[in-house]
Amino acid sequence: TNGTGAVKDLDFSAIRALDAGQKFDAKYAGEKVPTFDEVLALCHGKTHVYVDHKEAPIPQMLTAIKKQDMEREVVIYNGPRTLKEWKKAAPQLPVMPSLPNMYRKSGGVAEFEKELPAEVLDGNLVEWTKDLVDQAHALGVKVYVDNLGPNDNPAGFRKAIEMGVDGIQT
Repeated sequence: TNGTGAVKDLDFSAIRALDAGQKFDAKYAGEKVPTFDEVLALCHGKTHVYVDHKEAPIPQMLTAIKKQDMEREVVIYNGPRTLKEWKKAAPQLPVMPSLPNMYRKSGGVAEFEKELPAEVLDGNLVEWTKDLVDQAHALGVKVYVDNLGPNDNPAGFRKAIEMGVDGIQT
């Protein structure tokens, strides 16, 4: 946008007054920052939404997700502690934590899934091996890798595909 500062320090009217399009091209000038509810309404039935949850209150976010009937069309990303709160509030909601380093071993994915039953696991490409991906798949868990940085290129994509990951963040 044409604004500065942290979103959490602004109220809704200040955020809505920002221009979210002019930095991209003059033809997009005047484009407003959408609300979470507006994004969900736009995406419903068309695409799934990766929700990178930061500080928003879980009950409010869950209300918006349910209102738009998007419980099976979102995946919630955050750390294990916060995702456990999400699972208590909505056990059916898919969650995606990064697999902690202590579980990156033989049998580790199964150990972690006992602690937090996640539908998707995340992490940088360099943190994943074919064995870990296979462990996740054996449990019905998808793996999305982050290829940002030095692996955001055809060689990095090939490596991820050869490991059998389900998604690549680029």
